[in-house]
Amino acid sequence: MRREKHLFGGMPRLTLGLLATLVLALWLCPATGFAEEPVDVGPGGEPVMVAQDEGPALETQVVTHAHDGVEFKAWDDDDRLPDAGNYYLTKDVTLGSSWVLNGNIILCLNGKKITYNGSDKKAVWVVQGKLDLYDEASDQGSIASGVNNVIYISTNATFNMHGGTITGNNADSNRSGVSIAGGAFIMSGGTITESGGVYAHEESTFNMSGGTITGNSAKKGGGVYLEHDTTFNMSGGTITGNSAEEGGGVYLVSEEGDGVNLAATFIMSGGTITKNSATNGGGVYVSGGINHTLYSFPAAIMAISGVASVSGNTDADGTHASNVFVGQGENGNERSHYPAYDAKITVAGALSDGASFGVTMPKPVGTFTAGFKEKTDGADPATYFASDDDTYAVTADGNGEGMLAVVYPVTVAEGIEHGTVEVNKAKAAEGASIKITAKADDDYELDTVTVKAADGTQIETKDGSFTMPAKAVTVSATFTRRAEPQPKPEPEPEPQPTPAEVPPVSVTAHVQRRGTLAAVSGGKVAGTTGRSLRMESIRLTVPGASASGGIEYRGHVQHKGWEKSFVRDGKLSGTEGRSRRLEAVQVRLWGDMAGKYDVWYRVHSQRYGWMAWAKNGESAGTQ
Repeated sequence: MRREKHLFGGMPRLTLGLLATLVLALWLCPATGFAEEPVDVGPGGEPVMVAQDEGPALETQVVTHAHDGVEFKAWDDDDRLPDAGNYYLTKDVTLGSSWVLNGNIILCLNGKKITYNGSDKKAVWVVQGKLDLYDEASDQGSIASGVNNVIYISTNATFNMHGGTITGNNADSNRSGVSIAGGAFIMSGGTITESGGVYAHEESTFNMSGGTITGNSAKKGGGVYLEHDTTFNMSGGTITGNSAEEGGGVYLVSEEGDGVNLAATFIMSGGTITKNSATNGGGVYVSGGINHTLYSFPAAIMAISGVASVSGNTDADGTHASNVFVGQGENGNERSHYPAYDAKITVAGALSDGASFGVTMPKPVGTFTAGFKEKTDGADPATYFASDDDTYAVTADGNGEGMLAVVYPVTVAEGIEHGTVEVNKAKAAEGASIKITAKADDDYELDTVTVKAADGTQIETKDGSFTMPAKAVTVSATFTRRAEPQPKPEPEPEPQPTPAEVPPVSVTAHVQRRGTLAAVSGGKVAGTTGRSLRMESIRLTVPGASASGGIEYRGHVQHKGWEKSFVRDGKLSGTEGRSRRLEAVQVRLWGDMAGKYDVWYRVHSQRYGWMAWAKNGESAGTQ
């Protein structure tokens, strides 16, 4: 707009104020590029603005500061803060007394720092109403204090943290970065660090959907401490790098107060708790309860669903995994002889891919979940849970709930030749299914697989697997060279018809898992075909022969070769009870029978089927 030549004549203070306003507008909007206006002198000698003869008209531009659709006013004081309204800081603020809030205020730190150096135990006290804290500056501003509580939230008050940093107080008792005394703390962004974390008590509520709680320490609950019937809902955000004696990330207490049974509740549907540390419960400590005539209180409650994760936490030394400590009624202290309420991890909804929880129990064998089977349609608990101590493993109890059980080693025997053997688990709890994979070298084939317990008991295998007993086991196998098939003569000889007066040959076979079978004669099959059962021995006779002499025979035995001599007339050829198969036989007649008759025979091989006929001492089979 055009200005008259002596528009502000006679008003030197307003003229100077306008000059200051123009300088401020140029700082807020450096890209505007206003032209410099000439300055004249008024009747009293005061400077005045004059209109330009050429160029564009000068216009006033207002620049706002806003978050989530809320506009903020500038706060320029450096020693106090507003009581109500929406403000952003333009400079650092140092407070000598508590900032007490009884109304609603929205404050943007704007990269600035609020420091409290007073003597009161509360740097910021939200008595009632609501405090919203923002900061979108690349270098986040902070509220820092060395007193007991940086921010204290009373009953009927709410603190919404969208950004910024709360810091400057490591807790040794009830000290904390944020103390919730009956009110509500809603954290969607920002950082709480180098303080006592969050301390919730007196029926408070803490909802966390974003932000980070990190680098805090306390005796219990380095990141978050919950007591007095409080509830912590975590759907996002990260709790990491905190430390304590118990509950490095989160501590849940259960206790009696004013005759009322009080239990803390932690509902976790998302977010991550990792890289925290504590002597017990590096990630989360869930207290057990107790039932006694003088006092009684239930266990604390941890309920999970979704993609929540408590993993990668350690003990105080950082040497062993320590994630969720599931208390078991007084946790084995001097009151443990009283009836106890064991804590459980309640599965409140379906668990998604990526959900992961390490588990420790003071009495390391037992059930630690409730509702798992129902909410996961009977999934394997080991899909989502793992034991922090590798002496134990996660398995399902009789009701399909997650439990910790003792594991026993599964060892593959040394010195196995001509092949390899692998198992899918190096340790397993009783009842687990163990799969065996045996692979033969070239020109060899698998012969036997044996599983023996530490006490020598042989464990049955089926389809390459076995069920783990409550003891250590060793798995071994043998491999044999693959036999070359015997060439079939062309044409294949056929035995001559047996004259009526020729006596039959009787054969008695001993077969794997079947034992000694009934004798057969007249050309019938002795043994089995198509069942993968090895023949281990034979006995041959020629009953009712009129000529003198008889029948003699010998076998080629697995791992031993040909027997040194032939045996005669019903004596054992081969072995029994040693798991060694007959691989070939030689049969012949002796005495007068050898001059009157020929004996024909053939064998059925597992790999090659029926092989060629042999006669009068020739070899039949593979060797």
